[in-house]
Amino acid sequence: MEVDVLEVLKSSPPFSALGEEVLAGLVPHLEVRVYPRGAYAFRQGQKGLGVLFLVASGTAEVTVTDEHHRETVVGYRRRGDFFGETALFTGRTYGGSVRAAEDMACLLIPQRKVEELIAGHPEFASFFTALLSERLRLLYAEAVARQPYEAYGAAESTPFRKRVSEIMTWSPV
Repeated sequence: MEVDVLEVLKSSPPFSALGEEVLAGLVPHLEVRVYPRGAYAFRQGQKGLGVLFLVASGTAEVTVTDEHHRETVVGYRRRGDFFGETALFTGRTYGGSVRAAEDMACLLIPQRKVEELIAGHPEFASFFTALLSERLRLLYAEAVARQPYEAYGAAESTPFRKRVSEIMTWSPV
């Protein structure tokens, strides 16, 4: 599977906001990895790999496995989308799994290079800030939607009826 790395970067936000010279300097540090259909890039609970995955071709399924070992597809990533950013930024394990829904090629961008881009390019950093803020907003909206209106603010509302282990993604310190 042939991948034009520079073309993928140029057409994928937030990389598309960077100059061609910056992108050309990034290319030698990237790895192209191919995943056949059904192969996992990583699995839920696995230690982070220290890379940001950018889909160059194909489609990825983001899945979450519950306590009964049922796997549910919660999202898709297509050309120009990335995944693995949560574990990359937190240094924690992956909160879900990602597998190839069809043959897929990804650019693996090392954490060190992502951090350099964030430090040196405010528009690059603001993209991730906005993305993570939107994901938090959606998560909050989903949590609120699951609660009956009259339970808002009550000590018996859903978060107070669950064990910490059911709502935490890592062990409390």
